[in-house]
Amino acid sequence: MKKIIPFLIAIISLIGSQPLQAQIRHSYGFYMMAYDQSAEQVVNKKNKIAQRTIVTSRPRTVKTAVQKYDNNGRVILYDSGKNKVITSYYENDQKRNITIYKKNKLVERDSFLYDGKKFLAAFYYNKDNKLCAQENYAYSGDSSLMTEYKLMKLKRGALTEKTKQVFEYYPDGSYKKISFYKNGKIDYYSLFDCNPVGENHKKDSLHNCVKYDVDSLGNKMKITILNNKKWSTKTIEYFNQKDQLIAQKRYDLKKNRIETEIHYVPGQFFYNTYIFYRKGKENYRRENVYDAQLNCTTSNSFVKKKLKFITKNTYNERGLLQTSVERNMHDKKKQATSYQYSYF
Repeated sequence: MKKIIPFLIAIISLIGSQPLQAQIRHSYGFYMMAYDQSAEQVVNKKNKIAQRTIVTSRPRTVKTAVQKYDNNGRVILYDSGKNKVITSYYENDQKRNITIYKKNKLVERDSFLYDGKKFLAAFYYNKDNKLCAQENYAYSGDSSLMTEYKLMKLKRGALTEKTKQVFEYYPDGSYKKISFYKNGKIDYYSLFDCNPVGENHKKDSLHNCVKYDVDSLGNKMKITILNNKKWSTKTIEYFNQKDQLIAQKRYDLKKNRIETEIHYVPGQFFYNTYIFYRKGKENYRRENVYDAQLNCTTSNSFVKKKLKFITKNTYNERGLLQTSVERNMHDKKKQATSYQYSYF
């Protein structure tokens, strides 16, 4: 079973995550493609895209992948030749089934159950099309706040609880406590407060503190601190006067050094600059340049502050990505990708 658990998205968002550019996301694996909530859906539907063919050429290889869409712009097929993912939906865009093949043989089939907008359960079937795992979600009455998540796996012919999380909230709906169970016993818990590490808590607990501040210009800053006996991080999110996220920095508090830094295009879900630090020193940087339509035309990749790769992108008359060519610092082509479209 692929460990793609919806509630983890909420947890990860507290820590911060690197956004992907809307159209340049085809090299992240076909499993990611299968579970992607398709941020491209609006663009696909507007342009009535029926199929996108992606051809990637490297010095010794050429690979082709095909994506097909329905009339609502939703991905219904991803086919890389070796791997294939077929997706079906309910009428409200919620995924109904995902079927994964490798070399034309069934690898996994996943089925999802909803009650209106609430995600109730996920069922995972193996290559023999037999149920091998199940996820259940419980909520507080009519509230959309999840109170329990449970993962069950097949053991000796029966589904047995493997892990469970129990959620508690403050009156405003923010997280108060998450208790983690393993094999039916409490493993550890996560507290969302700003008390000092270890104060009135067990040593194996995880502490989450989310608070807000303002910078010298009066703009909002969101500070998230996670403390554990093994690691501790602080993430600072910076907002402009329109309350749009413009930057994010993440620090390792135990080692007292920065880990990542991201600068966003205000009001958009993609970045101008992404920096990864190793031992407090810049190790990798990616800088994106956009045109007036917010199409990424150039990406510069640096390793230890030295330019290593330059990627140039072109777009067709509809504003859809058409070509992407990567060259090294010596202007030698390393990879070229073309995108071809057919329309309804």
